[in-house]
Amino acid sequence: MLAITVVPLLFFLHAYAATLVDRQFPHLIVPVKQDEPDRAFNTQYSGEIAVKAGAHQVYTEISFDVPTNAAQTCNLAFTIAPANGPWTLSGDPAAGPLVFNISSLPNASINKDKDTWNSRPKSQEWVASVEVAYNGNVKLTGGSVVCAKGSAQQFVMYPGSARDFGLTWFELTQPLHGVTYEMYVP
Repeated sequence: MLAITVVPLLFFLHAYAATLVDRQFPHLIVPVKQDEPDRAFNTQYSGEIAVKAGAHQVYTEISFDVPTNAAQTCNLAFTIAPANGPWTLSGDPAAGPLVFNISSLPNASINKDKDTWNSRPKSQEWVASVEVAYNGNVKLTGGSVVCAKGSAQQFVMYPGSARDFGLTWFELTQPLHGVTYEMYVP
């Protein structure tokens, strides 16, 4: 009798399991800083998100060159490799995990040579919220995006509240560490 219940469940789970066909890393990582509102920082190898005293904010713009492939679903992911990935998290640990948001930007709106706090592109739609704990645990809410095959897809990462915090990370492929664009087939 148990087999009659379990077998259909296994087929159901298999039918909805997705296979990762590609993982892209940002081709542009561009910080914009409220305290240096007219300075362009160009592209970096690391990301930074910060807020202090409700101001002094740092946002990070990211751009992915999305390949053409068989993917039918795409999403953003954020991973911290606590033991091996270079990262820092500052703020009040007693207040719990820190939160940042990710929103979409209009395509081809990031200019790595010119974007500043005062000239940054305006965000469009909320895509995800990311909670980061002091032990490196990450919880992402949302993250689904349209598969923009054959074009750039751009986002901005910014503080989720006025609570003081700072997060920095260096993008790595091994171990997986940072923000990625993942592409799946059913």
